[in-house]
Amino acid sequence: MAQKLNKNQKILCTYLSEYVHSREEASATYQLMIDKERHLYQVTRMHWEKNIFQYVVIFSFEIKEDGKVWLWVNNTDVLVAEELVTLGIPANEIVLGFYSPQMRQYTGFAIA
Repeated sequence: MAQKLNKNQKILCTYLSEYVHSREEASATYQLMIDKERHLYQVTRMHWEKNIFQYVVIFSFEIKEDGKVWLWVNNTDVLVAEELVTLGIPANEIVLGFYSPQMRQYTGFAIA
């Protein structure tokens, strides 16, 4: 299990780092937050819009002890789970946590 967890962690961290780096823009700040002890990963975007401060969670992931990657939040049009599959994380190791347990069977990814 630890080997799968480490492999998926490495792929996920590389993907998210590259995502944040590719999104650098003057009007917004992207942050990648990684908690390797608890296996939590999050990308946020901060910016001002019409004098209102916006703080948005772009992606939120968790890797469970069994090595499965749970995608909790995806506030983009990027098919991030499919991109992770192309990078080496099998679809049966990715759970789309923002779908109800009853609907996950139709996603093509892990149920839980």
